[in-house]
Amino acid sequence: MRALLKLFLPALAAFVALAVTLALCAPWPEEYGYAAKLEYFEQHKDEFDVVYFGSSRVFRGIDPRIVDAELVAAGVPARSFNLAIGGMGAFETDYLLQRIAAMKPARLRWIIFEGLAFDPTFIRTENIHAARTVFWHTPAETKYALQATSRLDTSWFDKLGLCVTHLQLFLWKYANYGSGQSFVAAITGESRDPYGRAMTPEQLADGRGYQALEILSDQSDAALRANLLANRTAIEAQIAQMTANRSQRPDLSDYHLDALHHQYRAAESMDARLVYLLFAAVQAPPEVLALHERGDIPLLFDFYQPERYPKLFDLELYFDAGHLNREGAVEFSRVLAAELAEQMK
Repeated sequence: MRALLKLFLPALAAFVALAVTLALCAPWPEEYGYAAKLEYFEQHKDEFDVVYFGSSRVFRGIDPRIVDAELVAAGVPARSFNLAIGGMGAFETDYLLQRIAAMKPARLRWIIFEGLAFDPTFIRTENIHAARTVFWHTPAETKYALQATSRLDTSWFDKLGLCVTHLQLFLWKYANYGSGQSFVAAITGESRDPYGRAMTPEQLADGRGYQALEILSDQSDAALRANLLANRTAIEAQIAQMTANRSQRPDLSDYHLDALHHQYRAAESMDARLVYLLFAAVQAPPEVLALHERGDIPLLFDFYQPERYPKLFDLELYFDAGHLNREGAVEFSRVLAAELAEQMK
């Protein structure tokens, strides 16, 4: 037994070391153009002063070219890039921020960060085992996900199942489960984009990470647009109700502030300011508002204020209930630029 242990333990240590090394070197996942965008940014990271993080709302709603033109007009010239990717949740966005900080971009001074709730559940169950989901399950992000799971208002059985899923994804990441094809494709230069959503280097250079949703629209998207306009009264009533609910404040006594502070430390490591962003016409996470009032989120661009930004609530500016169309992105980018210029002066 002792002889077997002498053989087994070094072999196990070597296996773990190799697996962890490979996991740390794993290529960016391809879903929704993730790899194309991040690889482009990595090559041009020292060219930008401002970056935008978040979900498809940011991806389809902020045009850096419009923002930059407005900043120049305001006397505070800057160059920005849209790092948002469709489907990103709070933990994945947080992980991406840490990766960008590790790149040490030389000029980056402003980080516009979509205010997303730290929700450990999976909105789209078909994406639970996607390469992207496995990819962000580092020790830190898995810990935050488990902490958030423990605070859910659900049964212990549901919490246990969700914890098991997060731990499984963590083990898959560091065992490099299913990543062989990604390594081979990266070495051979083959396409690894399963959904055909990747932007070309030319598109990324031209739009600086932004792409209008209309470009990808199909019949189902057209139906979403038609449904939005056909149900205008109901949607406007929903917006009014969400506006009334803004006064509600959750109990933050057990909020996992270490996850939030993790983001600010990443920004400070780049000598950059972190600005939380809340979109108009999208339910504002009440904890973000409460954390801002308490001072834990010092700088918040809160656009969910119909009385202050009435045009941003015009449904003609929306492609569907959650995304701006091209015209809406132009308007929102101008309003965002005005707020950002005030902070940069």
